[in-house]
Amino acid sequence: MFYARGRDGLPREWIRRMKHAMRTICPVFSAYRMVREYTERLYIPAGQQWERLGADGLAVREPWPSGRSGCALTWKDVRGPAPCAPTR
Repeated sequence: MFYARGRDGLPREWIRRMKHAMRTICPVFSAYRMVREYTERLYIPAGQQWERLGADGLAVREPWPSGRSGCALTWKDVRGPAPCAPTR
């Protein structure tokens, strides 16, 4: 289809098909849609969660586990070295 050229040298059937694909697919896979979806599904909820967590000045809810074994138990599903306790 791409190699079938008209008298003007252009692949008319290919161009027709690509224009149709752009009309039907581009609205679904546009950068605008992606940014809107990221904003609605990720950034706004993350901002709301930050506001909830920060409402009390980011107070620590539970004491941090002491020692490597406490961190290893708390972070058992994390691969790699155990995380360090936060500095205050």
